[in-house]
Amino acid sequence: MEEGKRLLDAVADHRMGVLVLLALVFGLRRGEALGLMWNAFDLDARTLRVTHSVKRLKNRDPNATAKTRIVISELKTRRSLRVLSA
Repeated sequence: MEEGKRLLDAVADHRMGVLVLLALVFGLRRGEALGLMWNAFDLDARTLRVTHSVKRLKNRDPNATAKTRIVISELKTRRSLRVLSA
């Protein structure tokens, strides 16, 4: 608990502070937290649907200028897809 409080204090004014808070509260993996979309939030039902993930993959394209690319994809397993209540 103390580590979590220190972390939240450290990121309170950072642009990713809310993302860190959501990850801590809901136990999200980094890729899941980054894959959240606005339509995943249902304010009336007070729920959050976890459906996507963000990954960094090696870029296999020989003509690419970057070594890696960012990919947003649906979660792989049914167990990973979930609705969390606030």
